[in-house]
Amino acid sequence: MRCFLALCPDADGAERLEILTRPLRQWDLPARWQHHQDYHLTLCFLGHLDHQEAFAVRYSVDELAGSLVRPALALSGLGAFGGKTYPKVLYCGITDAEQRCIDYHHNLCDALSIRPNRDFHPHITLCRPQGPGERLGRGWAEMIGAFGGAEWGPITMSHLVLYESRGGPGQRYHPLHAWPLIPHADEGRARSAS
Repeated sequence: MRCFLALCPDADGAERLEILTRPLRQWDLPARWQHHQDYHLTLCFLGHLDHQEAFAVRYSVDELAGSLVRPALALSGLGAFGGKTYPKVLYCGITDAEQRCIDYHHNLCDALSIRPNRDFHPHITLCRPQGPGERLGRGWAEMIGAFGGAEWGPITMSHLVLYESRGGPGQRYHPLHAWPLIPHADEGRARSAS
C-alpha cells in the first residue's frame, strides 16, 4: 500500500475547502476533484509499505506526533504543479508564518531516517486536471490567474494522519492511524477573550 503522513483539517476546514472549490468547479474544466474527506496537507511521502512497515512508522513517529502543535495556517490562492500543456495538480496555497509545516516535515523525515524534500511546499490539493480544458476561452491558466491571489482566511488542522492511498472513485485516502494535534497557544487566548 502507498502511504504518507499528512495534516488533516478539522470539519470546518474541510467544509471551507469544499465551499471555496464551488466557483472553481463552475468553470467546468475536466478534472478529478478531491473528495471532501480527502483534503490534507502532505508532510511526508512514505512510498509502498506492507502492514508491518506501516506499524513501524506509527511506532517511529508516535512520540513526535503526540507533541505536535496545530500550526497557524491560512488558505492563500491557487497554484499548480507540473504539466506543459495543463497542470497535473491544482492546489490551494498555504501561508505558514511560523514555518511549522517545514519543521514538521524535517522532524518526521528525521524520525523515519528519510531524506527531506528540499522543495517541500505546504499546500492542499484541490483537483487533478484531466486535460487542457479550454471552455469559452477560459482554461487552467486563466483560472489560476483569476484566483491566484485570493486570501480565504485561516484553516485549522486537527490531526496528523498516517494515510493509505487507494485508487477508485470517491474517497481515495484512508486513515491507518491519527494523532490529535495540541491546540495552538493563540487558540486558548482567543477563547478566553470571548
